Amino acid sequence: MVKVLICDDHEMIRDGLVALIERNSEFSVVASAGDIQEAIAKAVVTHPEIALIDVKLETESGLDLARWFQKNQPECKVVMLGSAVSHLAFLEAHRVGAKAFLPKSGSAMLLMSTLREVTSGSSCIDSSQVHAVEEMLEQSGIVALAHLSKNDTDIMRCIARGFTDKEISEALYLNIQTVRNHVSKIMSKLGKTNRTQLAILMNSVEMSEGSLSGL
Repeated sequence: MVKVLICDDHEMIRDGLVALIERNSEFSVVASAGDIQEAIAKAVVTHPEIALIDVKLETESGLDLARWFQKNQPECKVVMLGSAVSHLAFLEAHRVGAKAFLPKSGSAMLLMSTLREVTSGSSCIDSSQVHAVEEMLEQSGIVALAHLSKNDTDIMRCIARGFTDKEISEALYLNIQTVRNHVSKIMSKLGKTNRTQLAILMNSVEMSEGSLSGL
């Protein structure tokens, strides 16, 4: 039987996944964990062949666990679970070696067919999907956002919270004209025309299950 490890911070979901997977005689859940440290401790003992990992754990990113597997147990095939619109998380999962990225809204049939494909050595993430997501992130301004300076990123966070130029100036200890100059340059770099667009972009990233790392 194929050994599976599950990491999800919700006990009810973990139990449901265990029951679903073990209804299929070719798979055996050898470990179930609610956080990264517990998952690593169990992986060291059980050496799973598949790790099914929730992208967004309570206070951690499941992508960090995927990185651990990539470095320490590269023979284990990682399958990530995330929301259907987690473009950043999808791209990051691909870059840390995940073989599949499944939406949590997907069916039990999709999950099991994916586990079988991954077991056979296939990757369920193809180059066309990756290219489409990279283009989407480029066009949205998120790639350019990832390359802003720390000052500009801090200003973006303030804009996302609705701060005025004066409030940003006071919060970041910058001259108000300096703030205005930075905001104007940020709009140009990100291809945006007003502060509302900047706020929407920054909030979309901060609410994402992925991060800007690696872009």
